[in-house]
Amino acid sequence: MIYKIRFQYKPPGQLVPYDTSQDQELVFKNGEFVPIPDIGDSVSYSFDNERKPFKVLSRHFSYLSEPGEGELCLINIVVTDISQEEMAARRKK
Repeated sequence: MIYKIRFQYKPPGQLVPYDTSQDQELVFKNGEFVPIPDIGDSVSYSFDNERKPFKVLSRHFSYLSEPGEGELCLINIVVTDISQEEMAARRKK
């Protein structure tokens, strides 16, 4: 099975996330470790050519069978802003 993770940014107060996702596609193949953040976790990734921390709001898993690709799991993760104070409380530099 192939796993594709897509992060979508949702600004505070908006009803739906942006259509765009992270700058680099995240693809994992069968047998590889797939790090899937949970709701409430903080994640950092490159978005609009800037690496920023975000907080996970929701996750959605879609399981498909693609001709030529085999079994595919698309993981859509919606994130939002995380304050500097909350991020500082989550990790020590």
